[in-house]
Amino acid sequence: MKDIIQEIREANIRDAETWIKEAEFGLGELGKYIHALDQSSSILEIGCGSGILLGLIAQKYPSHILTGIEPFQGGFEYLKEISNHLKDVAQIHEVGYKAFTPSQQYDLIYLVNVFEYLPDYQNFITLVSSWLTPS
Repeated sequence: MKDIIQEIREANIRDAETWIKEAEFGLGELGKYIHALDQSSSILEIGCGSGILLGLIAQKYPSHILTGIEPFQGGFEYLKEISNHLKDVAQIHEVGYKAFTPSQQYDLIYLVNVFEYLPDYQNFITLVSSWLTPS
């Protein structure tokens, strides 16, 4: 598999190093949960931004099926440039969670720095919980 981080660094994309550092931190926090999953488990990141964290997961756990959703609004449109480097490792949908219609259930759903943007976190939790597999 290609080195996604190196490819992004070589592309000289604005703020890429900040996003890489945040993704590396996120992988450190999520690693034990991902490691506990069966191979070929499905993982969804809500508010995936550029998708770098999904890329790191793909490199470390290549058998998992990775999906991200990100509306790319509010000045974050430039993150699409980074996500273009991740097309081979994760499917990233340009949509918010309210408009997302999953085609499957997920074994793990996570989000980073998203709760503070939710107008109604209780409805969010109810909706997203229905996207989880029973296990």
